[in-house]
Order: sequence, then C-alpha cells, then structure tokens
Amino acid sequence: MGIRTLRQAAAIACVPLAILAASTAVRRPPGPPSAEPSPRFQDPLWTISGLKKEIAARKAETRRLQLALGKSGPKKARTGWLEARLWYLEQRAGREDSIDWSKWQAAAEHRDLLPAANFGRPDGPGTESLGARWSYVGPNNLNRPYRRYFGPAPVAGRVSAVAFDPVDSNTYWVGGPGGLCKTTDAGVTWRVLSDRFPVVSISSIAIHPTNPDIVYVGTGDFDGAAPYGTGLMKSTNGGLSWTKVIGTSMIGEAAISAIVIDPDNPNIVIACSGRGGSVGRVWRSTDGGASWSPRLALPNAAWSDLDISLPNASGVRTYYLVGHSASGEFFRSIDQGLNWFEAFP
Repeated sequence: MGIRTLRQAAAIACVPLAILAASTAVRRPPGPPSAEPSPRFQDPLWTISGLKKEIAARKAETRRLQLALGKSGPKKARTGWLEARLWYLEQRAGREDSIDWSKWQAAAEHRDLLPAANFGRPDGPGTESLGARWSYVGPNNLNRPYRRYFGPAPVAGRVSAVAFDPVDSNTYWVGGPGGLCKTTDAGVTWRVLSDRFPVVSISSIAIHPTNPDIVYVGTGDFDGAAPYGTGLMKSTNGGLSWTKVIGTSMIGEAAISAIVIDPDNPNIVIACSGRGGSVGRVWRSTDGGASWSPRLALPNAAWSDLDISLPNASGVRTYYLVGHSASGEFFRSIDQGLNWFEAFP
C-alpha cells in the first residue's frame, strides 16, 4: 500500500471520530454564563421559558417512543438535570425569565467592600451606645431523655416567635416547633400552654396592645414546612384556655406565619398563612377574631411576614406584607389592611 493510499485511509477513519466529537459537543450541557450583562440572544437552556419548553418536548418525545416501541422504549424522559436547573433559575431570577448575572456580580463586589464583622461588641451602634447586653434565658437543666442526646449544654430547638407583655416586662411568650411557652419571671421558669392544641408547633404570636390576657397564636411550622398548621388560636385569659378562631376549613393545612393587631383599633387583626401543603392567604378581622374575610385581591403565596409602621405626620400607619418566594412579593396597605398594593410594582 502506497503513502497516498495510507493518507486516504487515515482521513476516512477520522470522519466518524469527528462526527462523534461534534455530537458529544452538542449534547453536553452548556456551562454557566459569565457575569457580563445578558446578551440579546441567550442560550434557551439558561432561561426559564426555554427550559420549560425543552422539558416538555423531551417528555413528549419519550411518550411517543413508549407508544411506538412498547417495553423496548425508554422508561422515562431524561430531564433530571434540566428540572434541577429550572428550579435553580426560578429561585434566583425573580420575575425575569433568566438571571441577570451582572447584578449578582455587582452584589458580590458590594459585599466585598463591607467592613468585617466585629464579634467583640453588640451588633450595631445603637445597642452599644445604650449599653445593651444579652444573656442566655433557657432552656436550663433539661431532664432526661434530653441530656442523653444533647448533654448538659444549653441546647434548644428553633424559636419561631417571641411576644412581650405590654404591661409586665417580666412576662413574655415563646413559640417554636416544640410548642408555646410563657414565663412570668423573666425566664426563670416556664409553663407550656400548647399541650392540648391539635398540633403543638407554633409560628406566630400576637398580644393585645392594652389587654395582655388576649393572645393570638398561629399553629404550624412555617420555617420547617412541617408539621402542618391547624389554624389560629385565641385566648382571653392569658393562655389558660383557648378557642380556635380560624380553622382548616378556611386555611387548609397552611401555617399561620404572622399576626398583627392594630395598635389604634385592636379589634382589627390581620393574619397571613403559607406553606404546609396549602396555598397561603391573608385574612382580616374587624371584630377581634369572631369573623374573618380573605383579602382576595392579593395573590396566593407563601406569606411570611406582617408588620405595622409608626404613624406618619397625618396619623396614618402603613401595613407591610412580605412573601417567602423567589418572586419577591412585597405589598403595603394604608387603610388597616383592607386594601393592598404592591410596594414596588
């Protein structure tokens, strides 16, 4: 065989390798984009809409092959990495179709310019100038079986809610996945008040601004998403007995994540819910919890926080409502929670 013939054979042998390499390059998942501003044309597999179309197309093709080939066809569509990327984008893109990486880069650069934390002093200039000091409250001296697992160290579960008596500074309430507790001696001793609740997990507490015997408590574990909630409880005797004022027939199994009582008219109570297997809503009462109406103009969301501002120069307070999702729900109200509008439309 001559040299020319050998060269022709080698060239022909390289063709399948080149085709295989090109095919592999096409199928390889695209790498992460750079931090430069998004170009006019963007890889569809780095957009939410493009990923949804690709996932739907691959699942449709898999179904077609299953019908055509029967048992010899594919068992399921290979869309796992696409669905993982879709989740990743949905958590970070906000209301956009893709992540603006330049904004993330700017945020990282700003973070690097911030001064390092000083762990040797209280957090913030205000607390230091006021001489604020923090001390451990509890739990203390846990009995068995807790010591068996945690030892004598001050170890506790997550604290989801804290509320303070407006009259007695030694009395406050704490709620968490393990229940609702109350102290009347500034944390020296505690009393559990939720053992007879349908579910002991607590996410929110609100105390009447002038009558501390009236307390609202939201059940469910919003932060952990389990156990589910069973509604909103109310006490009119400082926690000795309880009445359910919002039940699962109204909110499903969502956790009551936040409660606020209007300081000027305590009969107005707003509660929000979310997670826990049910859609979240915002509920409003004008008769101290005897009846409730949903704020249907608001979207269903995993509502996480409610708060009320100090009155402005005209005496008007602003209510703030925040959702716990990637879309960043943020609403406000200036009529005691009756009507809501987006804070940043």
